[in-house]
Parts: sequence; structure tokens; C-alpha cells
Amino acid sequence: MRANNGAPGIDKITLVEVEEYGVARLLDELADELWEGRCRPLPARRVLIPKPGTAEQRPLSIPLFVTRSCRPH
Repeated sequence: MRANNGAPGIDKITLVEVEEYGVARLLDELADELWEGRCRPLPARRVLIPKPGTAEQRPLSIPLFVTRSCRPH
């Protein structure tokens, strides 16, 4: 996420805010939610981005930081 300056999802949480909160703390809380079955994913934020070489745009879905941090790299 840092490499491509990842945009926040609909929760508007940025990588800087996560680092201030504590990555380990956030992941521990997420693990607890997953283990207890309380984790409910929110919808992704949808934006339009330009298509290279044309005036057209295409949709792009931006998931929450937490959703992105759960995915394998």
C-alpha cells in the first residue's frame, strides 16, 4: 500500500493513521474480530480513473485498509 501511495477506502482511514494507532494493535483487534465472527466487511469505495490514451474512464474499487491488510501479498 505504501509503494503505490494507496488511497483510503470508504472509512477514510489512511496508512499514516494506522501507523499512529499501531499496526500490531489494529491487527490484534482484527484477529479477535475474525476469530469471534464479528468481522463484517464494508463495501469498497468506487472511483473513476482515466483510461490511458483515451478520454474514457474506468471504475476502480478501493477496499478498506483492514481488508487490504488481510490479503496475502
